[in-house]
Amino acid sequence: MTPSTFEEVKRFISQTVSQLDVGLNKYSIGLVQFSGIGQVEFLLNTYENKEEVLDHIRHSVAFAGDSLQTESALEFLQETFFMDGAGSRLSEGTPQVVVVITPPGSRDNIMEAAWALEEMGVKVVSVDVGSSDREEAKARAPSTKAYQIYEGESEKRFVVLTYSFLLYFLVCKNLRADIVFLVDSSKSIRPAEFQKVKDFMQSFVTKVDVGLDNVRIGLLQFSSEIREEFQLDRYSTMTDLQRAIQEMQQIKTRTLTGKALTFAASYFDRYRGGRPELKQYLIVITDGKSQDPVKIPARAIRDKGITIYAIDMLKANNSQLLEIVGTQDKVFFENNLDFLEKHIRFEICNLENCKPSSRGRVLCRFCSNQVADLVFLIDGSRSISKSNFSVMKTFMKEIVDSFVISKEKVHVGVVQYSQDPQKEFSLNDFYTNTTIKEQIDSIEQLRSSTFTGKGLRFVRSLFEPANGGRNSQGVSQNLVVITDGIHTASKTEITNVPPQTFTPDEIAAKCQL
Repeated sequence: MTPSTFEEVKRFISQTVSQLDVGLNKYSIGLVQFSGIGQVEFLLNTYENKEEVLDHIRHSVAFAGDSLQTESALEFLQETFFMDGAGSRLSEGTPQVVVVITPPGSRDNIMEAAWALEEMGVKVVSVDVGSSDREEAKARAPSTKAYQIYEGESEKRFVVLTYSFLLYFLVCKNLRADIVFLVDSSKSIRPAEFQKVKDFMQSFVTKVDVGLDNVRIGLLQFSSEIREEFQLDRYSTMTDLQRAIQEMQQIKTRTLTGKALTFAASYFDRYRGGRPELKQYLIVITDGKSQDPVKIPARAIRDKGITIYAIDMLKANNSQLLEIVGTQDKVFFENNLDFLEKHIRFEICNLENCKPSSRGRVLCRFCSNQVADLVFLIDGSRSISKSNFSVMKTFMKEIVDSFVISKEKVHVGVVQYSQDPQKEFSLNDFYTNTTIKEQIDSIEQLRSSTFTGKGLRFVRSLFEPANGGRNSQGVSQNLVVITDGIHTASKTEITNVPPQTFTPDEIAAKCQL
């Protein structure tokens, strides 16, 4: 670890903390620096607010630069941080996360120490700084996420990692919802698959705020008959839920999903622990081959306002699953259960306008009533590599997905420039997310010299009424310039206006939420 990289790490930690709601009964932050020995910077109960945490990180953490012994550091964490006196809420069932930030090639094997933490219920994340073999990184984080940060790259990679980290470990606090699992226990489900189902459910309950006043979990098995494992108001702790799930025994007879759905409809009622005034979810896990009709009982459940998701264990993707859930985007397969987990947690978190993308990013339509004109001015010169030009297009598409595109809401236009600017499409050409993304995909790179000044002068015309600009109507006008910053002609300075940043309260006010 070099001193300069150490400063990048501090910035990464600060960026992560700045996005968390730190405080009593919220996120608690601890920090330890390790080299030859562990050095406590602050415990989980040292600071009660975000400002104090950030101040310590920025001004009181100095580079030690001694030898690297990761195994002893994890043992130090176990003995020092994860106890009530140090501020840990492990005994209360609060999720515990350790982020280990280290250069590759630790001098000792940390597998045993990492497993010991995981067995305590602590999730371990490995972040590599510097060049590293990804498999080595995964080995050092046994069942969790492994990331790589390359020394010498800009802090943008740290920002991306921050978002990935927050997405993967998002824990929704003080939320209320009812979730019932309806599990296929027929003989068509192999024992290994049945265990995977149990593993998924056990993992799922660790990611939500389980409690009788928060998220309630119910469980039903079905085959030719229905077996009630537990009702929504039976268990109030994550530990009890996990134990009950693990003790579940497979029935192994026929598959009557329709019969099970008819029974499940009543499992959300008040006398069974349900709270119809809250969000309610039924997660059906099956191989998709029911021996009785499912369409009518499934529709009856959805008509009660209950959202149904289906997990197809055999990847059959047959019509019965669509009849159950009502729409293709609520059918999931064994290989993307992690995505389903995030998807449901986002819904429970009351972020109806947010969804995780297939690449793990969060796409949020913060302002569903936002009205704006947005133009992208993109550098298509030969100094932009083919892969980076593709990244530009991906970025634009994800921004487009973060807004509601329509004639009444957000309009998008694109200009590409190189030696000469070229209009790809105007603000009034297309009015749907899908069409705009297709147009972005079709853009061919110009690949000549870089004249950003020309591009800036040309792009002004896209905000005029003839090209769909709505400035005269009081609509917000926005230009996003994407470039490598290297100009062939004399430099044309872009007006030095600092980026606008907003707090969540300011966003809510602007969106009239």
